[in-house]
Amino acid sequence: STGTGTLQVNGATLAADTAVNATLANLTLAAGSTAGPGAFSVGSLNWTGGILDGTVTNTGAGTIAGAGDKYLTGTLNNSGTIAWTGAGNIDSYTVSGAQLNNQAGGLFDVQNDASIYNPGYGGSIAISNAGTFRKSAGSGTTSIAFPFSNTGTVQAASGTLSIQGTFSNFSSTTDTLTGGSYVVSATLQFSDANIVTNAAAITLSGAASQIIDNSSLDALRNFATNTSAASFTILGGRNLTTPGAFSNAGAVTVGTGSTFTSTGDYTQSGGSTNLTGGALTSTTSTVT
Repeated sequence: STGTGTLQVNGATLAADTAVNATLANLTLAAGSTAGPGAFSVGSLNWTGGILDGTVTNTGAGTIAGAGDKYLTGTLNNSGTIAWTGAGNIDSYTVSGAQLNNQAGGLFDVQNDASIYNPGYGGSIAISNAGTFRKSAGSGTTSIAFPFSNTGTVQAASGTLSIQGTFSNFSSTTDTLTGGSYVVSATLQFSDANIVTNAAAITLSGAASQIIDNSSLDALRNFATNTSAASFTILGGRNLTTPGAFSNAGAVTVGTGSTFTSTGDYTQSGGSTNLTGGALTSTTSTVT
């Protein structure tokens, strides 16, 4: 089915009963639920309450809003823009296997201090980001209690974005961050964060920008290696001092007002070191 107006669900169940997509210009889910087995492709999703089950894909400018919690038991895809506002959390509810997929080109913009978590009803939500997953407002903490994977950009621009579930991009066995980009001007937190080796793209902007573990320890406290697949940038007065020697085979950029200090030897084995108004200091520097 197709439509150009707004379809509002306010206490009933909206079901797509076939495998054919139902295409809607606007969908408001205020109470009740959506359901499959078919799927909904929505130009603008406005989710203020109820249970999102089945598969719903937001393709335009959508919102998740309001003070009440919402329950995700199906799959929410976003290839457009979703602004998440208000105090209401996104909760699991009895079902394991729910998904929140921010697709390539999509922006999932957290503008609050609400969380994605399990309120005690069981279930789980797997979060996958191939676009931009951003916390842009709220001075407090947004916690994600479920598995999170990133092939796009995670941006912590306000307060604390805390990944408490399994974070597949980080190996606590090798202490390596792999894949995706991380643009931090506020605080990014994840469990067991101790980045000895960077194989991702990290940007720290501003003196207060930080990546920390659950004990608020600096995730870069043992930073030693930037691989050929990696980039590492500090700027805007963000300084960094490594505890010992540092090896760079990728790209290191030090911007205006920032200083990168290697306590031991700074070894350039490949890639580049770019001083764009910043400074690099080390005991010795070696190019191999």
